[in-house]
Amino acid sequence: MQLPIFERWQTILRPDVQAFLATHSQTPIDKVALLKPKFPDVPFPEVLEQLDSLRKVGEKMPAWAGRQGLLLPSLAFQQASSEATALFKNNLVRGEKVADLTGGLGVDSFYLAQTCRQVFHVEASPDLQAITKHNFAVLGQENVTFCAEIAESFLERYTQNNESFDAFYIDPARRGKEGQKLVLLQDYSPNVVALLPAMLELAPHVWLKTSPLLDISQAIETLGKVAEVFVLAHKQEVKELLFHLTPSPALPTVHAVSLEKNHTFSYSISEEASSLPTYSEPLRFLYEPLPALMKAGAFKVFATRYGLAKLHPHTHLYTSQDLQTNLPARIFEIKGIYPYKKNALPTQKANITTRNFRDSVAQIRQKLRIAEGGEQYIFATTLPAGEQVLILTEKM
Repeated sequence: MQLPIFERWQTILRPDVQAFLATHSQTPIDKVALLKPKFPDVPFPEVLEQLDSLRKVGEKMPAWAGRQGLLLPSLAFQQASSEATALFKNNLVRGEKVADLTGGLGVDSFYLAQTCRQVFHVEASPDLQAITKHNFAVLGQENVTFCAEIAESFLERYTQNNESFDAFYIDPARRGKEGQKLVLLQDYSPNVVALLPAMLELAPHVWLKTSPLLDISQAIETLGKVAEVFVLAHKQEVKELLFHLTPSPALPTVHAVSLEKNHTFSYSISEEASSLPTYSEPLRFLYEPLPALMKAGAFKVFATRYGLAKLHPHTHLYTSQDLQTNLPARIFEIKGIYPYKKNALPTQKANITTRNFRDSVAQIRQKLRIAEGGEQYIFATTLPAGEQVLILTEKM
């Protein structure tokens, strides 16, 4: 008879299993999977999951690295927030009484508990919550109340009891039963659109985490109560979107946050709509906004705020004759502008980026026989008159 999930995971804490994990900490997972385990009464898939997560915990959750006794199921660990994003959120989500309605492995709950007096960890899977409760005991995090139930029943119970909260945090599942990615907010589980009235009845603040792939404008229209949107990027990659919802918001403000650079670019939706940038042929310097700004849609306001010209209404690259520094962008010096044809470029090796261009990077490399790498950067893009060109640059 197979042990319940939490009991199976607890067997990983046995000294012989811990020794096995330590011995094979650097052995490729596929090779470890072929080994004949010396402990047949311990489920080997969970051992492999634990080994995989232990190798990643130092990068994703430095504060948890090296803590003996943690249990880290692979899927739950992959889906959890990173320490970088969780730390940022614990400076936003404040209050005496806060509930994480989709607790999971508890990374966000853990950091919310650093600044909030009482945190409720609500999780539909009793087994996953048992693992999280075990981990919090190991970490010494005590001001968390565990509720093994779905978000809907939790909200219904507190509505009936007429109890209020300072804030709710919710990170709904974005994959269907067959593993397919869900695009619409209404399809998320739980359905955050349907739950929003109940959440705002119990708390003045709701914080919704979504996939970075979600269309921000469409989400604002669907939710209708958005006060702010935070686009969180780390190490040149947008990690998540965070929507701040309140009962009576003004026009939404969007914040493009580059976590590793500790930089935030904020603007209002109306400011972007009213901005009138100038357009220009490439001048001496070229600017590529950081990923957070690109996702945030700060296309026109970025140009007007920093006194830059755009290359084309649909080309989100910017230029200036005089160098502009201290702005959230990669900066390049232009070395030449070339037509898109064979043998036009004076180099056979470069990094290539496309912006508003007809061919992909792979197609460009194949057509021009340009090897990857080196110190030079090629931007394949469209100029104000519609001409498609290759801009050869060097990074500042």
